Amino acid sequence: MAMPYSWNVTRESVIQRYRSLLGDRPLIIAANRAPVSIKELVDPVTHTPYRKVVMGAGGLVTALSELAGSTHSLWIGAGAPGDELLQAALEHTNGRVSSPDGRSYRIRLVQPTARQYNDHYNVVSNPLLWFLQHYLWDASKAPSHTSELSKAWTDGYRAVNSLFANAIIEEAHGATKPPVILIQDYQLYCVAGEVRKALPTATIQQFVHIPWPGAQYWKLIPLYMRRDILHGMLGCSIIGFQTSRDVKQFLDTVQQELGYAIDHESETITVPDGRTVVAHAYPISISTSEFVEMQRMEETGTYRDRFARERSANPTRSCIVRVDRTDLTKNIRRGFLAYERLLEQHPELREAVEFWAFLIPTRQNVPEYQEYFRSIQSDIARINGRFGTASWTPIRLEHEDNRPKGVAAYEQCDVLFVNPVFDGMNLVAKEGIICSKDETVLVLSENAGAYEELHEGAVGIDPFDVDGQAEALYRAITMPLAEKRRRNALLKEIVQRNSIGKWIAAQLDDLDRVASAQQHGGVPPRDTLQ
Repeated sequence: MAMPYSWNVTRESVIQRYRSLLGDRPLIIAANRAPVSIKELVDPVTHTPYRKVVMGAGGLVTALSELAGSTHSLWIGAGAPGDELLQAALEHTNGRVSSPDGRSYRIRLVQPTARQYNDHYNVVSNPLLWFLQHYLWDASKAPSHTSELSKAWTDGYRAVNSLFANAIIEEAHGATKPPVILIQDYQLYCVAGEVRKALPTATIQQFVHIPWPGAQYWKLIPLYMRRDILHGMLGCSIIGFQTSRDVKQFLDTVQQELGYAIDHESETITVPDGRTVVAHAYPISISTSEFVEMQRMEETGTYRDRFARERSANPTRSCIVRVDRTDLTKNIRRGFLAYERLLEQHPELREAVEFWAFLIPTRQNVPEYQEYFRSIQSDIARINGRFGTASWTPIRLEHEDNRPKGVAAYEQCDVLFVNPVFDGMNLVAKEGIICSKDETVLVLSENAGAYEELHEGAVGIDPFDVDGQAEALYRAITMPLAEKRRRNALLKEIVQRNSIGKWIAAQLDDLDRVASAQQHGGVPPRDTLQ
């Protein structure tokens, strides 16, 4: 099991820890997207066009921007379609961009062709690897492997990974000391193997932000892909995962596919070149201070006042809230079916509970996602038509990317509903709890990575059991007030204690331990890893 961290970590102490542990060794972060982008906007009053630097979306950027913006590190990303303005700016600023958070980022964009990037991202990374690692396939229908997929793997995924590896190698060759390289997520599985060949003394870590499925499920993709992925990842010194379950399943996959020596107790793999690779869980978290600041924003306050006025018309009515991307992994439809079952089985709750769904558009160019959102709209229309009255709409849908509105919704909810089929972590569970009132109850899927940390305070659910989810919602709504507050306080304490700073600092500590041990031909004992 991933061990809880017991020490306080601030941004300053993380940076100090990096400098003291790793000294002046250069830090290189490699991720599919850059930490910032540049948008071309129009002033609504003067109608004058202007350009604005905006932070990238997602937990990955939030997690690493503190480190990248506060050190002399380099962030290597892919020059994806739409990044032309950022690339042009970097060419005129010696590779540096200042962001709205006041930090300066040193960025390098690799430049795949449009075809390479499409094959890498839209054919292989999404949907092939994303669907695989979230168990989204109906194996009777998909996947079907063709020569086109093989070509996309070689000319797209592997080619873009090679561009990243070459950029890392080029940057590292100019350094006086071996670099520390942090590779992020499933789009870059083949990078570390190439880098290791050129930089045998580098300290390399890859963090996998999404679930790692069981070994048998990996057999849904071709053998050559599985081998490329594993050989690539085993170029690392450490491979980080969200949960202990992911670590175990990765070790099992390596053992079944490659036959390498595995030690489950020390979470290590012995590879043919004599190195020992560590696989370890580092549950990612959020910046609690960031959400405190968002709660203070004027825009958040405007939504807060609006929601409070709406709720004051029926002050005893309970409010279930979900804030999610419209991703197939989020299990939105079963959530609505569970709410429908709740209203069927407990007629006394009709007009006494409402469901607010704040859904964020995602991957709208993927046909499966388009169809999924149409199905969500159909479910809502049916449930509202079946149960709604002149004074009560059972489900409220808002479909836009609006973080201040989502934060204001977190503050209003009586029940925070998080029921993904599978999720690497699911930061909504942590964001919502930090922003929530003291009596908010978290209903959480046992297949969310966050469940490993938060299960003691949450009401756990099987995300495939619709009746069970309906029962969990009823339990959360009718739970005694003292119990709600006890659970909420426990959850807040866990999230505040296991901060994003600790996530980064724990990895830096372990990178230092592993690098030191491997220099002397050994492996750090498991109890020295954070």
